[in-house]
Amino acid sequence: MKIKEVEALTGVKSANIRYYESKELLIPLRGDNNYREYTKEDVAMLQRIKVMRLLGISVDDIRKIKMQECSMDDVVATRLEMLEAEERTIKETKKICQTIVENHLQMEDLSENMLGGDKKQWEAKMRHIRVTDMDKLFLLKGMLLMGIFPILYWLTTLGGSVGNYLNTGNPNGNRLVIGVGIFLLVYGLALGTYEGYKGYNLSWVMGAGKNWAAPGLGILSNGFTISGMGLPFFGAIFGPVVCALLYLGVGAVLCSIRIYFIRKDIHPIKRAVEVK
Repeated sequence: MKIKEVEALTGVKSANIRYYESKELLIPLRGDNNYREYTKEDVAMLQRIKVMRLLGISVDDIRKIKMQECSMDDVVATRLEMLEAEERTIKETKKICQTIVENHLQMEDLSENMLGGDKKQWEAKMRHIRVTDMDKLFLLKGMLLMGIFPILYWLTTLGGSVGNYLNTGNPNGNRLVIGVGIFLLVYGLALGTYEGYKGYNLSWVMGAGKNWAAPGLGILSNGFTISGMGLPFFGAIFGPVVCALLYLGVGAVLCSIRIYFIRKDIHPIKRAVEVK
């Protein structure tokens, strides 16, 4: 049978079916026209996968069971422990909500001391909140900021009307240009690491609260933008291809740094859930 028939029988979308195939959970036959041909056993396997996914068992664990890398008992026992932990969290959350309702507490009456029970359960919930309660376009905005200076540079040198004013044509002068580019990239990466550790957004201002701080320039002084300033120096010497590759590479590193700090729960928001 074809994939559309399998989709109708199981209620699993074709995109999901192909994903399970990529994980080697399903291995359909190929017909003469190279189309997938699914058997009744494939449908049965897909229904088993569906049940396990509805129980909250991960695709990786399902694959391990299929490949006999671990037993069904071990995987389900682990899942049961997770459900029991979730149940305890729900009970504790329900208890706090009941206290709020019974005592008619208002927002100003709430405190962290109310978060009783296992401290780890609240830290786990906070990690999830930190990922969901944030600007979903944050990293995209950072990448766009990093592209401003390379784009401006190439626009001003387009067609040779202004000329490549960063390329001196002299080896010693060009080494200095490359040195400036390296400094800006390294500084931008270091600044990006600092921002990730502190949990700063894209428009934070170094020295905020001091007389010399310029709030309007905050968006021009973050790790993404500083790194972007360094890219034209490389593009002038090595060309647009190298500039584009550096843009993608440095951008990937800066995004990875941010994702690392978000997932590892390192920056100060972690203290918001510490129970004394």
